Amino acid sequence: MSIRLLVAALLTLAAASLGASGCYLAHQREAPSAPACPPGYWCRPIAIRATDSVDLLFVIDNSSSMTEEQASLVRELPRFVRILTTGDRDGDGGADFTPVGSLHVGVVTTDLGGGPVGAPTCPIGFGDDGIMRSASGVAGGCPAFPSGVFDFRADRDDIDTFVANVGCVALVGTRGCGFEQQLEAPLKAITPWHAPSWAAAGYEPPRFLSLEGDPEGSPGSSDAPANRGFVRPDSVLAVVLVTDEDDCSVADYRLFSRDDPELDSVPLNLRCDAFGDPERGFLRPIQRYVDGFVGLRADPSRFVFAAITGIPPDTEEAALRGDYQAVLDAPSMQPVPDAAGVALEPSCSYSDGVATPPVRIVEAARAMAERGATVSLSSICSPTFLPAVDRLVDRLAATLLGACLPMPLAQDEDGLVDCELFELTPPSRSCGSVEGRAFDHSERDARGDVVSACRIEQRDPTRSAGPGWYYDDASVEARETCGAGTPRVALTDGTPLPPPGTRTELRCRL
Repeated sequence: MSIRLLVAALLTLAAASLGASGCYLAHQREAPSAPACPPGYWCRPIAIRATDSVDLLFVIDNSSSMTEEQASLVRELPRFVRILTTGDRDGDGGADFTPVGSLHVGVVTTDLGGGPVGAPTCPIGFGDDGIMRSASGVAGGCPAFPSGVFDFRADRDDIDTFVANVGCVALVGTRGCGFEQQLEAPLKAITPWHAPSWAAAGYEPPRFLSLEGDPEGSPGSSDAPANRGFVRPDSVLAVVLVTDEDDCSVADYRLFSRDDPELDSVPLNLRCDAFGDPERGFLRPIQRYVDGFVGLRADPSRFVFAAITGIPPDTEEAALRGDYQAVLDAPSMQPVPDAAGVALEPSCSYSDGVATPPVRIVEAARAMAERGATVSLSSICSPTFLPAVDRLVDRLAATLLGACLPMPLAQDEDGLVDCELFELTPPSRSCGSVEGRAFDHSERDARGDVVSACRIEQRDPTRSAGPGWYYDDASVEARETCGAGTPRVALTDGTPLPPPGTRTELRCRL
């Protein structure tokens, strides 16, 4: 089955499961701490404010096994950028979704060095330090550019030149540290020194290992000259990993040591797995990346996490439908030392090599999806990166369109759907004074913080009943912004937009 047919089948099944009676509101009014998405409901973050800006960070494994994978990515980049910047997914000359008018692209490697200890292929120091690349990592590559932030404006720049420059820098070479830090490196790249006003409520910039080994001793690299200005307040922020191994984001440089009695009995290639339990203190906990990445967006759906990694190809369908546990449960995803006891058995293989189980990467994807982020997982063992790029386009397109929905919903005779739209806001901000909104209940968000759920009134599609929202599957605006056959959530004329710092979520009864 093709990717598009699979997506269509999944959306049809999901649409069929949506009923036409009852509402979440009736069961939750005045509840002091209601669950955010109780069983029996379908919940989706909705970005009422559309955007045409994307900040896209590629995280490319530059260890010794990644030559062909880098070349495969570079081959797909021109098509990928053209689709994003034209909105033309099928090549028929017409826009299928709102095109990206402003695109930032950055490239970082997985190499954060060997700290004060060092290891084979990991010299002492910070390695590439999450600094965005401004030059090729291969001999004879492009000359250095003035910044690691590649800035494309559809109304200003030549797309061929832009793609060529990004493609050249994406060839990062294969001399990087073999202890790949696929999650820590991009986190360091986009973490500011101080919390910006447009981040999610409660966001605190994480700190990083210092050369002295202090886990909180070094700031992020977002304010470094090469990275400065990459992350913008109102953009869709996307991090895309391309790697054939699992994450080994280090919290203790002793993991690299060759004379530590606690570690000596385990070969270097097995240490990230053998000592991977964060409670042992050698690797960072997964929650760090949920808070650090998703926290940079007030609307979590505007953070996109994608990975082209070593999941078995036959688990891609499970990943597509969000069943990350099925991916983790696959037999070849279980980390097992090989017969020689010096490396892990592969999770999948392909013509140019093998990949090992990306357990931490999948766990991070699952946790980010649960927080409301947009997630895409693909197998690096597929013959081509084309399906992976198409999945990423689908995820980015849906996020750009903001209030566009992934499926049609059943309507009653008045055109209403069995859904409620909530603004989730800090308790200190009153929603009762805003026309078309009313306090409904309090609940705890994914971080455990108490938020007020302000219900926005649903109106019928004629929009004649006053301030609120309506289900739109027929207007010219819906076709122009979301594409033919794709519905959206829209606010009636004169209804105030959600204020900055709030999240908006649609909740429908299954």
